[in-house]
Amino acid sequence: MTGLVKLGSAPTRKDVTRALSIVVAFALLGLGIVPVTAQTPMPGPVCHIRGALPDPVCTPGAVLTTDAATVCQAGYASSVRNLPDATRNAVYAEYGISDHTDYVIDHLIALEDGGDTAIANLWPERVSGWPGAKEKDWVEGALHRGVCTGRVTLPDAQRWLATDWRTALIEPAGT
Repeated sequence: MTGLVKLGSAPTRKDVTRALSIVVAFALLGLGIVPVTAQTPMPGPVCHIRGALPDPVCTPGAVLTTDAATVCQAGYASSVRNLPDATRNAVYAEYGISDHTDYVIDHLIALEDGGDTAIANLWPERVSGWPGAKEKDWVEGALHRGVCTGRVTLPDAQRWLATDWRTALIEPAGT
């Protein structure tokens, strides 16, 4: 009869502690709170897409180069574009997205603008909706052309993309 209190006998401290633990556990479950035990793994960080922007904590952006001459060479972006499926899946998992149908893994700071393929620069960008992936691609291309013609500095382009790509073309060059 291990674990049970015999009727008519005084409960021990262990019996009282066990009973209180059970009562507290059921009370917490009733409130929607699941107690964490040694067997319950803690959930990892969950990132949240903020409209047309990634979570700034999970995806702050990462730069591979700040050299304009390098990114302006024909074929540069394709030469550094290597994103294994395992990395893509890790980004989707980090953002809690299991249905990838309406998403594409994107670089916050575009490769053509010196961005890196590090996970800190990757996020699941929605394809549909406005503004979405197509609009961001257009902004990235416009900034790249600005960098390569000397109208925009590469660090400025990178900062604008990492901060809020939607306003990147509004700011005057050189700020």
